[in-house]
Amino acid sequence: MTDEKSAKTRRDFLKLATVAGSVALVTAITRPLYAQASAATGGTFDYIIAGGGHNGLVCAAYLAKAGFEVAVLEAKDIAGGNTTSEHMTGTSMLHEPCCNTPGGLYNSPAYHELELSEWGVNFADLSTLNGMVRLSQFFDGEILPMWVDPKQTAEEIARFSRRDAQTYLRLMDELQSGPDTGRYRETPIGYGPSLSEICAEHPKGATRMRLMRQRCVDSVKDYYENDYVRAWVLDYAKGRQPVDDVGTGMGVGGMYGRQRRGNTTIIGGTGAIPEGLTRLLASYDAPVLTKKYVVELLVERGRTTGVVTADGDVYRARRGVVSSAHVQQLETMAPAGSLPDTFTDNLRYWKPDILSMYSIMLDVKEPPLFNVHGDWRPGCGNTINTFESQLRTLADCRLGVVTPEGVGSKLIVQSLEDPTRCPDGGHAVRILTHYPYELADGGAVKWDEIKHDVAKKHIEEWRQYVKNLDDDNITAMYVQSPLDIEGRNINNVGGSCHGGSNDWAQYGEMRPVFGWASHRMPIKGLYLTGAGSHPGGSVNGLAGRNAAWVILDDEGKSIHRYLTRLASA
Repeated sequence: MTDEKSAKTRRDFLKLATVAGSVALVTAITRPLYAQASAATGGTFDYIIAGGGHNGLVCAAYLAKAGFEVAVLEAKDIAGGNTTSEHMTGTSMLHEPCCNTPGGLYNSPAYHELELSEWGVNFADLSTLNGMVRLSQFFDGEILPMWVDPKQTAEEIARFSRRDAQTYLRLMDELQSGPDTGRYRETPIGYGPSLSEICAEHPKGATRMRLMRQRCVDSVKDYYENDYVRAWVLDYAKGRQPVDDVGTGMGVGGMYGRQRRGNTTIIGGTGAIPEGLTRLLASYDAPVLTKKYVVELLVERGRTTGVVTADGDVYRARRGVVSSAHVQQLETMAPAGSLPDTFTDNLRYWKPDILSMYSIMLDVKEPPLFNVHGDWRPGCGNTINTFESQLRTLADCRLGVVTPEGVGSKLIVQSLEDPTRCPDGGHAVRILTHYPYELADGGAVKWDEIKHDVAKKHIEEWRQYVKNLDDDNITAMYVQSPLDIEGRNINNVGGSCHGGSNDWAQYGEMRPVFGWASHRMPIKGLYLTGAGSHPGGSVNGLAGRNAAWVILDDEGKSIHRYLTRLASA
């Protein structure tokens, strides 16, 4: 078994951004004011998109379709941001360093309006799952499989509690037939009703509002009685927001998306998303330029007129600039004094997610086999500790402590649904969980010392329950800590791929700062997209679509002509 990238540090991922970029930032600080009037050495366009993540590309695609000349500038040597698929283990196999199950894209209006399936972004057939979505493996040996058929899943729950099995199906129906709160996320702030207004017009709105305002841990205890079922539901609710945060109550239905869509596998990896968008943009002669790290915004007479990249090139924008950079970078990119104090003062309190991503990527000869009631079969799964232990692990994260054992993790084998990821045979496995970024006993840099020991513990735990995770079957491995996640993308502050916490202080009209949540930034002609804007992180293209909506409105364009799946006018 080899670990091809184990000797590489996080800095290898950002040679351009951290070396050339840092020099350019220093240069920008000392650059005389006349540089703001520099000629367009890189070209002139209607709109410059600073950052080639999927939201930046989505926004660019809408603007290009509307007839604007657009250019996308991406810092790294590959577009996609946190939606790339790469040869992380140093072999022909494709792995996702960040996003790997983009469930939000499946029904996203952006996916359908931009006809991304025509550009090579396609989902694997659920039939390849052979009926089972995931097997939840409790540390005490019990199991609770999720099947594509909800009734079959309910039968599994009934082994623990018939009442909980009935609740599972009833709650699924109630949530699916409740208020369409998804349209709040699909609409720019100020362009549609608030969450409370959406709920007020629906007979089941009171229940939805209660769930959205309470803690997930309370919702789970309110609805379910059995300890195993409670732990199972809580595990599916875990993700970017701590389940004991106020406002996470809807997590009680977190497993229903997985129930409907399976693992949401994109054929060819999530990298097919930026690749497809790049092809779409090329059809409109809109370039996506890589190794172009934007370090400075050009502002003339109070209006954003272009950008400067780390290599010194100047790109001029006739109409505006759209930034998908981390929101706190705006202060260093913009000329001194161009952003109002109330904006920058509040940005300084912007917080990353508490839960940072940790993953182990494995190349294996044969897929892991799970014991499903005596039938050993390939699939995907997750290890689960008790309800109380999950909360203790979360408490450890807040204290900067790496829980020594019993931390649940997901084991995903998307090559079962998409063999194209492994052109030379075998399977690509990913073990994924969450840990704190900043460690109490050594800070974030401590991860370089302990990440492989942590990986060893997770693999040893999984070997108790699955076959084909022995050393002879594993041919290559790459371990990615929260520190590595931060190092591979300048936007991944604190080891988070989601641009910052989505708690109540940074959600909706508060994202990124109250008064500037509609994608228009304080400088005229400057717009914000990406995970730092509404509705936040996750791969669904909504932040890119919402930003484009606002820009098209400012341009006087017919919104319905380009956003054909509007939930409301």
